Amino acid sequence: MTWWRLGIWLIACSCVPKTASAHAPPLATGIQWFTSGGHDRALVRTNRGLIIEDAAGGTFRIVCNDAFEASLAEVPPVVIEPDGGLLLGTYLGGLIRSSPDRCSFESVAGAFDGLYPIDLKANAAGTVYAAVLPFDGSSAELFESTDQGRSGSSLTVMPGAPTALQIAPSDSSRLYVSITTAEGNLSFGSLLTSADAGRSFEEHAIELDASELRVFVLAVAPQQPQLLFVRTQSRDGITPERLLRSEDGGQTFETVLSVPGPISALVQADGTVWAGAADGLYRSEDGGRSFSRTEANDLSRVTCLAARGNTVYACAYSAGQFGVLVSTNGNGAFEWFLRFPQVTARLDCPSDSDEGARCADAFADWSEEQAPSAAETAGSGGASISPSSNERPTASGCQLAPGQLALPSLALLPGGLLALAALRRFRRRRTMAAAISDGTGP
Repeated sequence: MTWWRLGIWLIACSCVPKTASAHAPPLATGIQWFTSGGHDRALVRTNRGLIIEDAAGGTFRIVCNDAFEASLAEVPPVVIEPDGGLLLGTYLGGLIRSSPDRCSFESVAGAFDGLYPIDLKANAAGTVYAAVLPFDGSSAELFESTDQGRSGSSLTVMPGAPTALQIAPSDSSRLYVSITTAEGNLSFGSLLTSADAGRSFEEHAIELDASELRVFVLAVAPQQPQLLFVRTQSRDGITPERLLRSEDGGQTFETVLSVPGPISALVQADGTVWAGAADGLYRSEDGGRSFSRTEANDLSRVTCLAARGNTVYACAYSAGQFGVLVSTNGNGAFEWFLRFPQVTARLDCPSDSDEGARCADAFADWSEEQAPSAAETAGSGGASISPSSNERPTASGCQLAPGQLALPSLALLPGGLLALAALRRFRRRRTMAAAISDGTGP
Protein backbone atom coordinates (compact mmCIF):
# COMPACT_ATOMS: atom_id res chain seq x y z
CA MET A 1 0.00 0.00 0.00
CA THR A 2 1.46 3.35 -0.99
CA TRP A 3 1.74 6.06 1.64
CA TRP A 4 -0.95 8.27 0.12
CA ARG A 5 -3.38 5.34 -0.06
CA LEU A 6 -2.55 4.46 3.54
CA GLY A 7 -3.38 8.03 4.50
CA ILE A 8 -6.72 7.95 2.68
CA TRP A 9 -7.53 4.60 4.32
CA LEU A 10 -6.80 5.95 7.78
CA ILE A 11 -8.97 9.01 7.19
CA ALA A 12 -11.80 6.84 5.89
CA CYS A 13 -11.50 4.54 8.89
CA SER A 14 -11.68 7.45 11.31
CA CYS A 15 -14.82 8.81 9.62
CA VAL A 16 -16.92 5.77 8.69
CA PRO A 17 -18.04 3.56 11.58
CA LYS A 18 -18.69 -0.12 11.08
CA THR A 19 -21.82 -0.14 13.24
CA ALA A 20 -24.88 2.07 13.36
CA SER A 21 -23.36 3.97 16.27
CA ALA A 22 -21.72 7.29 15.41
CA HIS A 23 -18.75 6.51 17.61
CA ALA A 24 -16.29 3.78 18.34
CA PRO A 25 -17.26 1.68 21.36
CA PRO A 26 -15.49 2.96 24.48
CA LEU A 27 -12.27 1.13 25.26
CA ALA A 28 -9.97 1.83 28.20
CA THR A 29 -6.34 1.80 27.08
CA GLY A 30 -4.37 3.05 30.06
CA ILE A 31 -4.62 3.94 33.74
CA GLN A 32 -2.45 6.27 35.83
CA TRP A 33 -2.74 7.90 39.24
CA PHE A 34 -2.14 11.35 40.65
CA THR A 35 -2.53 12.94 44.08
CA SER A 36 -4.91 15.86 44.52
CA GLY A 37 -6.13 17.32 47.80
CA GLY A 38 -4.47 14.51 49.70
CA HIS A 39 -6.34 11.86 47.72
CA ASP A 40 -5.01 9.40 45.15
CA ARG A 41 -7.12 9.60 42.00
CA ALA A 42 -7.18 7.47 38.88
CA LEU A 43 -7.01 8.81 35.34
CA VAL A 44 -8.24 6.31 32.76
CA ARG A 45 -7.27 6.92 29.17
CA THR A 46 -9.87 5.84 26.60
CA ASN A 47 -10.49 6.30 22.90
CA ARG A 48 -13.38 8.62 23.80
CA GLY A 49 -11.61 10.87 26.28
CA LEU A 50 -10.07 10.91 29.75
CA ILE A 51 -12.05 9.53 32.69
CA ILE A 52 -10.96 11.06 36.00
CA GLU A 53 -11.82 9.75 39.45
CA ASP A 54 -13.34 12.24 41.88
CA ALA A 55 -11.38 13.09 45.01
CA ALA A 56 -13.72 11.08 47.23
CA GLY A 57 -13.14 7.97 45.13
CA GLY A 58 -15.63 5.63 43.51
CA THR A 59 -17.19 8.20 41.16
CA PHE A 60 -15.84 9.37 37.82
CA ARG A 61 -16.14 12.22 35.33
CA ILE A 62 -15.06 12.47 31.70
CA VAL A 63 -13.34 15.11 29.58
CA CYS A 64 -14.00 14.31 25.94
CA ASN A 65 -11.48 14.01 23.12
CA ASP A 66 -12.85 17.17 21.52
CA ALA A 67 -11.45 19.26 24.38
CA PHE A 68 -7.91 18.52 23.17
CA GLU A 69 -8.77 17.84 19.50
CA ALA A 70 -8.03 14.13 19.42
CA SER A 71 -9.92 11.92 16.97
CA LEU A 72 -11.77 8.75 17.91
CA ALA A 73 -9.06 6.75 16.13
CA GLU A 74 -6.38 8.24 18.40
CA VAL A 75 -5.48 7.55 22.00
CA PRO A 76 -2.90 10.18 22.99
CA PRO A 77 -0.05 9.43 25.38
CA VAL A 78 -0.48 11.24 28.70
CA VAL A 79 1.92 12.47 31.37
CA ILE A 80 0.47 13.83 34.62
CA GLU A 81 2.32 16.89 35.90
CA PRO A 82 2.92 17.58 39.62
CA ASP A 83 0.25 20.31 39.67
CA GLY A 84 -2.37 17.95 38.24
CA GLY A 85 -2.13 19.33 34.72
CA LEU A 86 -1.59 17.03 31.78
CA LEU A 87 0.82 16.77 28.89
CA LEU A 88 -0.64 15.00 25.87
CA GLY A 89 0.62 14.16 22.42
CA THR A 90 -1.95 14.48 19.61
CA TYR A 91 -1.76 14.38 15.85
CA LEU A 92 -3.39 17.76 15.22
CA GLY A 93 -2.18 19.67 18.27
CA GLY A 94 1.29 18.23 18.75
CA LEU A 95 2.37 18.52 22.38
CA ILE A 96 -0.53 19.88 24.41
CA ARG A 97 -0.52 21.15 27.99
CA SER A 98 -3.68 21.37 30.06
CA SER A 99 -4.56 23.72 32.85
CA PRO A 100 -4.22 22.24 36.38
CA ASP A 101 -7.99 21.67 36.49
CA ARG A 102 -7.74 19.77 33.15
CA CYS A 103 -10.44 21.95 31.62
CA SER A 104 -8.42 23.93 29.04
CA PHE A 105 -5.76 22.75 26.62
CA GLU A 106 -3.16 24.60 24.57
CA SER A 107 -0.58 23.48 22.04
CA VAL A 108 2.98 23.99 23.22
CA ALA A 109 4.99 26.22 20.92
CA GLY A 110 8.72 26.82 21.08
CA ALA A 111 10.94 23.77 20.84
CA PHE A 112 8.01 21.39 20.38
CA ASP A 113 6.38 23.35 17.55
CA GLY A 114 5.99 21.26 14.41
CA LEU A 115 6.52 17.96 16.22
CA TYR A 116 4.12 15.05 16.60
CA PRO A 117 4.71 13.24 19.95
CA ILE A 118 4.34 9.53 19.32
CA ASP A 119 4.93 8.70 22.99
CA LEU A 120 5.60 10.59 26.23
CA LYS A 121 7.09 9.35 29.48
CA ALA A 122 8.30 11.02 32.69
CA ASN A 123 10.89 9.65 35.10
CA ALA A 124 10.69 9.82 38.89
CA ALA A 125 12.43 13.22 38.92
CA GLY A 126 9.83 14.71 36.58
CA THR A 127 11.96 14.86 33.44
CA VAL A 128 9.73 14.30 30.43
CA TYR A 129 10.94 12.44 27.35
CA ALA A 130 9.12 12.61 24.03
CA ALA A 131 9.67 10.43 20.98
CA VAL A 132 8.64 12.82 18.22
CA LEU A 133 8.17 12.83 14.47
CA PRO A 134 8.60 16.24 12.79
CA PHE A 135 5.76 17.41 10.55
CA ASP A 136 8.25 18.52 7.89
CA GLY A 137 9.18 14.92 7.16
CA SER A 138 12.65 15.07 8.68
CA SER A 139 14.12 12.43 10.98
CA ALA A 140 12.48 11.38 14.22
CA GLU A 141 14.04 12.68 17.42
CA LEU A 142 14.05 12.12 21.15
CA PHE A 143 13.28 15.30 23.11
CA GLU A 144 13.81 16.07 26.78
CA SER A 145 12.02 18.61 28.96
CA THR A 146 12.93 19.41 32.55
CA ASP A 147 10.19 22.01 33.08
CA GLN A 148 7.01 20.02 32.43
CA GLY A 149 7.00 20.58 28.69
CA ARG A 150 7.33 24.35 28.73
CA SER A 151 10.62 24.04 26.90
CA GLY A 152 12.61 21.18 25.48
CA SER A 153 15.73 20.16 23.65
CA SER A 154 16.59 17.42 21.19
CA LEU A 155 18.79 14.66 22.61
CA THR A 156 19.33 12.55 19.53
CA VAL A 157 18.08 11.79 16.03
CA MET A 158 16.45 8.40 15.53
CA PRO A 159 16.02 6.24 12.43
CA GLY A 160 12.60 5.26 11.14
CA ALA A 161 9.36 5.96 13.01
CA PRO A 162 9.21 5.55 16.81
CA THR A 163 6.27 3.55 18.14
CA ALA A 164 6.76 3.48 21.92
CA LEU A 165 9.07 4.69 24.68
CA GLN A 166 9.86 3.17 28.08
CA ILE A 167 12.07 4.25 30.99
CA ALA A 168 13.51 1.61 33.32
CA PRO A 169 11.88 2.26 36.73
CA SER A 170 15.02 1.40 38.70
CA ASP A 171 17.46 3.21 36.42
CA SER A 172 16.20 6.46 34.89
CA SER A 173 19.25 6.68 32.65
CA ARG A 174 18.17 3.56 30.75
CA LEU A 175 15.69 4.32 27.98
CA TYR A 176 14.16 2.07 25.34
CA VAL A 177 12.52 3.23 22.09
CA SER A 178 10.94 0.82 19.62
CA ILE A 179 11.36 1.78 15.98
CA THR A 180 9.78 0.65 12.71
CA THR A 181 11.19 1.32 9.26
CA ALA A 182 9.58 0.46 5.93
CA GLU A 183 10.89 -0.37 2.49
CA GLY A 184 8.09 -0.92 0.01
CA ASN A 185 5.73 -3.45 1.53
CA LEU A 186 8.34 -4.70 3.98
CA SER A 187 8.56 -3.62 7.62
CA PHE A 188 11.61 -3.81 9.85
CA GLY A 189 11.60 -3.53 13.63
CA SER A 190 14.35 -2.51 16.00
CA LEU A 191 14.90 -1.43 19.58
CA LEU A 192 17.02 1.57 20.48
CA THR A 193 18.62 1.27 23.92
CA SER A 194 20.28 4.09 25.85
CA ALA A 195 22.30 3.90 29.05
CA ASP A 196 22.91 7.66 29.26
CA ALA A 197 19.37 9.09 29.45
CA GLY A 198 18.89 9.32 25.71
CA ARG A 199 22.13 11.06 24.73
CA SER A 200 23.18 8.06 22.66
CA PHE A 201 21.60 4.80 21.55
CA GLU A 202 22.52 1.35 20.39
CA GLU A 203 20.23 -0.21 17.79
CA HIS A 204 19.20 -3.87 17.99
CA ALA A 205 17.24 -5.44 15.15
CA ILE A 206 14.03 -7.35 15.87
CA GLU A 207 13.18 -9.82 13.14
CA LEU A 208 9.59 -9.62 11.90
CA ASP A 209 7.82 -12.26 9.85
CA ALA A 210 5.56 -11.55 6.90
CA SER A 211 2.45 -11.31 9.10
CA GLU A 212 3.90 -8.60 11.38
CA LEU A 213 3.88 -4.86 10.85
CA ARG A 214 5.48 -3.08 13.82
CA VAL A 215 7.07 -3.54 17.23
CA PHE A 216 6.23 -1.82 20.53
CA VAL A 217 8.29 -1.85 23.70
CA LEU A 218 5.69 -2.57 26.38
CA ALA A 219 7.26 -2.92 29.81
CA VAL A 220 10.52 -2.93 31.78
CA ALA A 221 10.87 -4.87 35.04
CA PRO A 222 10.78 -2.60 38.13
CA GLN A 223 13.95 -4.04 39.70
CA GLN A 224 15.73 -5.31 36.58
CA PRO A 225 16.46 -2.50 34.12
CA GLN A 226 17.62 -4.89 31.40
CA LEU A 227 14.56 -7.18 31.54
CA LEU A 228 11.95 -5.96 29.08
CA PHE A 229 9.07 -7.10 26.90
CA VAL A 230 8.23 -6.15 23.31
CA ARG A 231 5.10 -6.75 21.27
CA THR A 232 4.93 -7.45 17.54
CA GLN A 233 1.79 -6.09 15.87
CA SER A 234 -0.17 -8.23 13.44
CA ARG A 235 -0.71 -6.77 9.97
CA ASP A 236 -4.31 -7.96 9.62
CA GLY A 237 -5.47 -7.79 13.25
CA ILE A 238 -6.33 -11.50 13.10
CA THR A 239 -3.01 -13.33 12.94
CA PRO A 240 -1.60 -13.91 16.46
CA GLU A 241 0.95 -11.46 17.78
CA ARG A 242 4.12 -12.33 19.68
CA LEU A 243 5.36 -11.23 23.08
CA LEU A 244 9.15 -11.05 23.04
CA ARG A 245 11.35 -11.18 26.14
CA SER A 246 14.88 -9.82 26.56
CA GLU A 247 16.96 -10.06 29.70
CA ASP A 248 20.05 -8.37 28.26
CA GLY A 249 18.68 -4.93 27.49
CA GLY A 250 17.42 -5.75 24.00
CA GLN A 251 20.51 -7.41 22.56
CA THR A 252 18.67 -10.72 22.16
CA PHE A 253 14.99 -11.73 22.23
CA GLU A 254 12.97 -14.88 22.64
CA THR A 255 9.29 -15.42 21.88
CA VAL A 256 7.46 -16.30 25.10
CA LEU A 257 3.83 -15.97 24.01
CA SER A 258 1.85 -16.02 20.75
CA VAL A 259 -1.78 -14.92 21.12
CA PRO A 260 -4.46 -12.82 19.42
CA GLY A 261 -3.57 -9.16 19.89
CA PRO A 262 -3.27 -6.47 20.83
CA ILE A 263 -0.90 -7.65 23.56
CA SER A 264 -0.32 -5.65 26.75
CA ALA A 265 2.21 -6.47 29.47
CA LEU A 266 2.95 -5.72 33.12
CA VAL A 267 5.85 -6.69 35.38
CA GLN A 268 5.14 -6.44 39.12
CA ALA A 269 7.74 -5.65 41.73
CA ASP A 270 7.72 -9.27 42.94
CA GLY A 271 8.63 -10.47 39.44
CA THR A 272 5.18 -11.70 38.41
CA VAL A 273 4.54 -10.91 34.75
CA TRP A 274 1.07 -10.45 33.27
CA ALA A 275 0.14 -10.38 29.60
CA GLY A 276 -3.21 -9.28 28.23
CA ALA A 277 -4.61 -10.43 24.90
CA ALA A 278 -7.85 -10.58 22.96
CA ASP A 279 -8.56 -14.05 24.29
CA GLY A 280 -7.80 -13.42 27.95
CA LEU A 281 -5.26 -12.71 30.65
CA TYR A 282 -2.01 -14.65 31.07
CA ARG A 283 0.36 -14.86 34.04
CA SER A 284 3.98 -15.89 34.46
CA GLU A 285 5.64 -16.80 37.74
CA ASP A 286 9.10 -17.39 36.27
CA GLY A 287 9.99 -13.89 35.17
CA GLY A 288 8.13 -14.07 31.87
CA ARG A 289 9.82 -17.15 30.48
CA SER A 290 6.50 -19.03 30.28
CA PHE A 291 2.85 -18.06 30.64
CA SER A 292 -0.40 -19.77 31.53
CA ARG A 293 -3.87 -18.41 30.97
CA THR A 294 -5.72 -17.35 34.12
CA GLU A 295 -8.93 -19.25 34.79
CA ALA A 296 -10.38 -17.30 37.74
CA ASN A 297 -11.89 -14.58 35.54
CA ASP A 298 -13.78 -14.09 32.27
CA LEU A 299 -11.59 -11.24 31.00
CA SER A 300 -11.03 -10.80 27.28
CA ARG A 301 -9.96 -7.90 25.02
CA VAL A 302 -7.39 -6.88 27.63
CA THR A 303 -6.14 -3.51 26.34
CA CYS A 304 -4.02 -2.32 29.27
CA LEU A 305 -2.46 -3.53 32.52
CA ALA A 306 -1.20 -1.52 35.49
CA ALA A 307 -0.15 -2.15 39.08
CA ARG A 308 -0.08 -0.31 42.38
CA GLY A 309 1.82 -2.38 44.88
CA ASN A 310 0.27 -5.85 44.85
CA THR A 311 -2.92 -4.62 43.19
CA VAL A 312 -3.34 -5.30 39.48
CA TYR A 313 -5.66 -3.33 37.18
CA ALA A 314 -6.84 -4.52 33.77
CA CYS A 315 -8.67 -2.64 31.03
CA ALA A 316 -10.84 -5.39 29.63
CA TYR A 317 -14.18 -6.81 28.51
CA SER A 318 -16.04 -8.73 31.20
CA ALA A 319 -19.64 -9.76 31.89
CA GLY A 320 -20.85 -8.07 28.73
CA GLN A 321 -19.14 -4.72 29.01
CA PHE A 322 -15.85 -2.86 28.75
CA GLY A 323 -14.16 -1.06 31.63
CA VAL A 324 -11.40 -1.40 34.23
CA LEU A 325 -11.20 -4.27 36.71
CA VAL A 326 -9.01 -4.80 39.77
CA SER A 327 -7.44 -7.80 41.50
CA THR A 328 -6.05 -7.61 45.02
CA ASN A 329 -5.53 -11.27 45.87
CA GLY A 330 -3.01 -12.27 43.20
CA ASN A 331 -4.95 -15.38 42.15
CA GLY A 332 -6.31 -13.89 38.94
CA ALA A 333 -9.80 -13.10 40.23
CA PHE A 334 -11.01 -9.58 39.31
CA GLU A 335 -13.85 -7.30 40.32
CA TRP A 336 -15.03 -4.06 38.78
CA PHE A 337 -13.17 -0.82 39.43
CA LEU A 338 -14.87 1.23 36.70
CA ARG A 339 -17.87 0.37 34.56
CA PHE A 340 -18.46 2.93 31.83
CA PRO A 341 -22.13 3.47 32.79
CA GLN A 342 -20.79 4.82 36.12
CA VAL A 343 -19.51 7.87 34.25
CA THR A 344 -22.60 10.05 34.40
CA ALA A 345 -21.08 13.52 34.54
CA ARG A 346 -18.61 15.69 32.69
CA LEU A 347 -15.61 17.21 34.36
CA ASP A 348 -16.77 20.27 36.30
CA CYS A 349 -15.38 23.02 34.06
CA PRO A 350 -16.25 26.65 33.23
CA SER A 351 -18.43 27.11 30.17
CA ASP A 352 -15.73 29.13 28.41
CA SER A 353 -13.08 26.43 28.85
CA ASP A 354 -12.21 23.96 26.09
CA GLU A 355 -14.15 21.23 27.87
CA GLY A 356 -17.08 23.54 28.50
CA ALA A 357 -17.25 24.74 24.90
CA ARG A 358 -16.61 21.47 23.06
CA CYS A 359 -17.86 18.48 25.05
CA ALA A 360 -21.63 18.92 25.34
CA ASP A 361 -22.48 16.96 22.18
CA ALA A 362 -19.90 14.26 22.84
CA PHE A 363 -21.20 13.77 26.38
CA ALA A 364 -24.80 13.61 25.15
CA ASP A 365 -23.77 10.78 22.83
CA TRP A 366 -21.92 9.08 25.67
CA SER A 367 -24.91 9.36 28.01
CA GLU A 368 -27.28 7.92 25.42
CA GLU A 369 -24.96 4.98 24.77
CA GLN A 370 -24.44 4.26 28.47
CA ALA A 371 -28.09 4.76 29.46
CA PRO A 372 -29.95 1.99 31.37
CA SER A 373 -31.77 0.96 28.19
CA ALA A 374 -28.46 0.10 26.56
CA ALA A 375 -27.44 -1.81 29.66
CA GLU A 376 -30.70 -3.75 29.63
CA THR A 377 -30.13 -4.60 25.96
CA ALA A 378 -26.76 -6.01 26.90
CA GLY A 379 -28.37 -7.97 29.72
CA SER A 380 -25.45 -7.24 32.02
CA GLY A 381 -25.58 -3.62 33.07
CA GLY A 382 -23.01 -2.61 30.48
CA ALA A 383 -22.41 -1.74 26.87
CA SER A 384 -24.67 -3.13 24.19
CA ILE A 385 -21.71 -4.51 22.24
CA SER A 386 -20.76 -8.13 22.62
CA PRO A 387 -17.87 -8.97 20.29
CA SER A 388 -17.60 -12.54 19.10
CA SER A 389 -14.49 -14.62 19.61
CA ASN A 390 -13.31 -13.81 16.08
CA GLU A 391 -13.72 -10.04 16.28
CA ARG A 392 -11.30 -7.38 17.44
CA PRO A 393 -12.30 -4.10 19.13
CA THR A 394 -12.15 -1.50 16.38
CA ALA A 395 -11.80 2.24 16.13
CA SER A 396 -14.61 3.46 13.89
CA GLY A 397 -14.35 0.31 11.83
CA CYS A 398 -10.54 0.30 11.45
CA GLN A 399 -8.58 -2.76 12.45
CA LEU A 400 -6.23 -0.73 14.63
CA ALA A 401 -4.88 -1.94 17.93
CA PRO A 402 -6.51 -0.35 21.00
CA GLY A 403 -3.95 1.39 23.13
CA GLN A 404 -1.88 2.48 20.17
CA LEU A 405 -4.78 3.06 17.83
CA ALA A 406 -3.85 5.52 15.12
CA LEU A 407 -0.62 6.79 16.58
CA PRO A 408 1.91 4.33 15.17
CA SER A 409 0.08 4.21 11.84
CA LEU A 410 0.05 7.98 11.54
CA ALA A 411 3.72 8.02 12.35
CA LEU A 412 4.32 6.45 8.95
CA LEU A 413 2.14 8.81 6.96
CA PRO A 414 3.56 10.92 4.12
CA GLY A 415 4.27 14.61 4.27
CA GLY A 416 0.89 15.51 2.78
CA LEU A 417 -1.13 14.55 5.84
CA LEU A 418 1.53 15.93 8.15
CA ALA A 419 1.35 19.22 6.31
CA LEU A 420 -2.44 19.22 6.60
CA ALA A 421 -2.19 18.70 10.33
CA ALA A 422 0.42 21.45 10.60
CA LEU A 423 -1.90 23.85 8.77
CA ARG A 424 -4.77 23.01 11.10
CA ARG A 425 -2.53 23.52 14.10
CA PHE A 426 -1.43 26.88 12.75
CA ARG A 427 -5.03 27.97 12.24
CA ARG A 428 -5.94 26.85 15.76
CA ARG A 429 -3.05 28.74 17.32
CA ARG A 430 -3.85 31.85 15.29
CA THR A 431 -7.49 31.66 16.45
CA MET A 432 -6.41 31.14 20.07
CA ALA A 433 -3.97 34.06 19.87
CA ALA A 434 -6.70 36.33 18.48
CA ALA A 435 -9.10 35.26 21.22
CA ILE A 436 -6.56 35.97 23.94
CA SER A 437 -5.66 39.36 22.45
CA ASP A 438 -9.29 40.55 22.42
CA GLY A 439 -9.97 39.32 25.93
CA THR A 440 -12.19 36.37 25.02
CA GLY A 441 -9.62 33.64 25.51
CA PRO A 442 -9.32 31.45 28.60
